[in-house]
Amino acid sequence: MAVRSRVAKTSLWSLGLSALLGLGCTSSPSWLPGADEPAPAQPVSPGEPDFDPRKIDELIPGLTPQEQVRGWFGEPDVRNQRSDGTSEWIYNEARLREEDPAREAMLRKARERVRAREAAQLKKETDDLFELGRRSVYRMVDWVNVTLFYPPNPSLREKIEDREETWAEEDRRRESELPAETERDRADLVLLDDDSQPLNAYDLAIDFSRDGVVDTFRYQRSARRGYLP
Repeated sequence: MAVRSRVAKTSLWSLGLSALLGLGCTSSPSWLPGADEPAPAQPVSPGEPDFDPRKIDELIPGLTPQEQVRGWFGEPDVRNQRSDGTSEWIYNEARLREEDPAREAMLRKARERVRAREAAQLKKETDDLFELGRRSVYRMVDWVNVTLFYPPNPSLREKIEDREETWAEEDRRRESELPAETERDRADLVLLDDDSQPLNAYDLAIDFSRDGVVDTFRYQRSARRGYLP
């Protein structure tokens, strides 16, 4: 019985030790060094959408080395090596952004104005077509009366001439009443024909000393429209 008790106690101790070791393998205790440290950030390559302009504020002239810059922004788009040992790195990043709400409103109003002008033009062309058909019928009847009946009736000729003059006056009046194309009309067409894309542009140029440390840097950010390749 004593042997069995000792064997049982030994087994329990073995199981407890195995469980403790298993827990230690799956998760490190909080008191171990580096247990709660976050994973290091991965470098950002040019052209990726993770370009973080906030890192630019951490550039310190005279202190920040090239390796740190490469870790933040990746390899530069342009690298200029000077004869005096200094160098320049240039980052030129373009990011798609959401469309400007103000421009969307301008596009909506431009479409409404263009549709209204097109509807008015269609109505005018339809009216002109019906008027042309009506005049053609009158002219056909007049031609028959003048050609087939002899001798020609002077009053009929005078009536035809008066009618033609009236039609010509109506045509001149309609032409003068046509709305002229305005600057707004042309601007609406240019706006609707624009197939460029909204962009956010980041231009960062960093000068390094001969020791490979940031000397000066220039940064500008602009929101504009451009054509995507």
